[in-house]
Amino acid sequence: MIKIALLGAAGKMGTRINRSLADEPEYEVLCVEGNAEGEQRLQARGDRAWAFADAVGQADVVIMAVPDRIFGAVAAQAVPPVRPGAMLVCLDPAGPHAGLIPARKDISVFVCHPCHPSVFNEEIDMAARFDFFGSGKARQPIVCALMQGPEEDYAKGERLATAMWKPVIRAHRVTVEQMAILEPALSETVAATCITVIREAMGEAIARGVPAEAARDFLLGHIFCELGILFDKAGFPFPTARRRPSPRQERHLPAGLEESLRPGSPPPQASPRSPAKFPAETAAGSAPAARGLEVPPGRTRRGRAPSSPQPCQDHRVDADRSCDKRPPPD
Repeated sequence: MIKIALLGAAGKMGTRINRSLADEPEYEVLCVEGNAEGEQRLQARGDRAWAFADAVGQADVVIMAVPDRIFGAVAAQAVPPVRPGAMLVCLDPAGPHAGLIPARKDISVFVCHPCHPSVFNEEIDMAARFDFFGSGKARQPIVCALMQGPEEDYAKGERLATAMWKPVIRAHRVTVEQMAILEPALSETVAATCITVIREAMGEAIARGVPAEAARDFLLGHIFCELGILFDKAGFPFPTARRRPSPRQERHLPAGLEESLRPGSPPPQASPRSPAKFPAETAAGSAPAARGLEVPPGRTRRGRAPSSPQPCQDHRVDADRSCDKRPPPD
């Protein structure tokens, strides 16, 4: 039997892992918490709260189920007493990639993270369909990396990761550097930011008079359709009209780009060092004149007088400054 010291066992990730491994006869979990409140939660659910030194000193595997903000401090305490030949398992690439694990050449370091259930899941059970995080109902892939240690320890780590995040449909082997690209760079910094922009755009549509339920239904339906197209699930491309620029846009297309937008044409090979610039982008405030549109002084292209920052009575900083909160458009 493999003994596991689960650090942070009363937290969200620790609780999920402890629950998943409870019916795995191959593993014995020694639950560890760093404060009295966590130990009380362990005792309340019937788990023994092990002393830190006792659990880590006898463990074959030490799982770091702790928040990123304290990863370095916990690793500094946990790694030195780990037995030679044991494995340190990290649930996120941030700490290992940042070099927060004390040097120990005689232990293995394994990093794993769930992909979470896909938006294209094929679950039939409704509870599984709405298991957004992968809490044990919906199937999900995982990513794994052996940061250091003998090659045979990768299979040991993947087997444990599969049990922790079950049900798992497949495990992808990557490097720690590649995992850091996936999280946080791709999944959070890029994807979450873009999705936030979409959500805020829906709020703007509602603020401009679109009924809230209509906006939500329309947007979520189109998101599903567009994800299917962009991720090769739908079996058809975007309609031609949506791939073509408007006549007004075509007047400012860089040379050769119009031809590349025709259906069936290969994508253009743009140089990252020389992005295309439209004539209107040469100076701030020169867009109307550059396009040959005359705008009367003191007016905007929509016919309104330019708005100036208005004082916010709820968020006033001092007598001369106000926050970025603005009154809604008239």
